[in-house]
Amino acid sequence: MDERRHSFSVKASFDQRLSLVVFVCVCVSSLLIWPQSEHPLWFGLKLVFALLVVSFLSYQLWRLRTWSCRFELNGKGGGWLSTGEDFRVLSRTWITPFICLVYYESGDKVHLLPLWADMFSDDDYRHLCRLLFKAKNKLSSPNANP
Repeated sequence: MDERRHSFSVKASFDQRLSLVVFVCVCVSSLLIWPQSEHPLWFGLKLVFALLVVSFLSYQLWRLRTWSCRFELNGKGGGWLSTGEDFRVLSRTWITPFICLVYYESGDKVHLLPLWADMFSDDDYRHLCRLLFKAKNKLSSPNANP
């Protein structure tokens, strides 16, 4: 008998946007540790890098306006994406009170789906974490089937 699938639907969240901004700030601040030089070519390279990073941030924030993900998951680690793909959660999935980094395999490719806690209601996030822990335990047990 197939195990019951639990449905989740998420949209972009404040924490997701904030983590993107922090990532870009770290990248831009790395310009401070570049060697100091008055050569115009070096200054131009720094400027181009800074513009690329800020452009990346702007583009990603613009894309997050319409980002959403709907998926179903069961306790065995199997699931279904709204795109119609079946997937299997991998054991390297990382679960914290603030974010779940869900590594999953769909077809022959491995994907990463970061899910922030503020994308869910408290009950839904706890439920998701329980399902992921259950799937990880089944995958990491000595007699687990691949």
